[in-house]
Amino acid sequence: MQRLGRLRNTLAALLLTAGSSACVTTGGEAPARSPSTTGDVATQWRMRQAQLREIDAFLMSGRVTSAELGLRADLRWRESNDGQYELRLSGPFGAGAVELRGNAAGVEVRNSDGSQYTSDPEGWIRARYGWTLPITGLRHWALGLPIPDVAADSVLDDRGRLATLTQSGWQLHYTEYQQQNGYDLPRRFEADNGRVKLKLLIDQWDELPPTPAIR
Repeated sequence: MQRLGRLRNTLAALLLTAGSSACVTTGGEAPARSPSTTGDVATQWRMRQAQLREIDAFLMSGRVTSAELGLRADLRWRESNDGQYELRLSGPFGAGAVELRGNAAGVEVRNSDGSQYTSDPEGWIRARYGWTLPITGLRHWALGLPIPDVAADSVLDDRGRLATLTQSGWQLHYTEYQQQNGYDLPRRFEADNGRVKLKLLIDQWDELPPTPAIR
């Protein structure tokens, strides 16, 4: 009887151990990160932000598409270290390209009808073409950063990079990164504001400053 009792206790202990192990993952999901891993990711994110915010000039070339709108446009964005930017969109308008040149104070918009100044380039494009780009946030989001000093919700991947970002009425999903001149920068991401869903593919980054050391 004593041996039978010990056997029952052993079996119970084994079943309890197996049950505890089964709780680590459910539904095929990855196991939850331990506090130390979560801390490592947060540290990586802080260092990453510090590095990327040193980028004050770049030339970005890519494409923007929308299956819902049947849209495909080539995109070229040049950012200068004096706060000026130039954005050229070509392909989706039928009448040629649209160019925007400006800064935080205002934007000059040029198309086949001429040029004019506006303080709301997103609204200007929406009013004429029925869709728009997140121009205000794109300079930051394209680098994989939130807009500074603006409320945001974000989720990081296991390398301390943005996986999702919700900010200024847009939700972004980052699906691919690429190495460019020593920086780990987005290659593919989606932007959705509830009215339009855009996919952005960044083919090339140029005119980037030297990579600062990560501290």
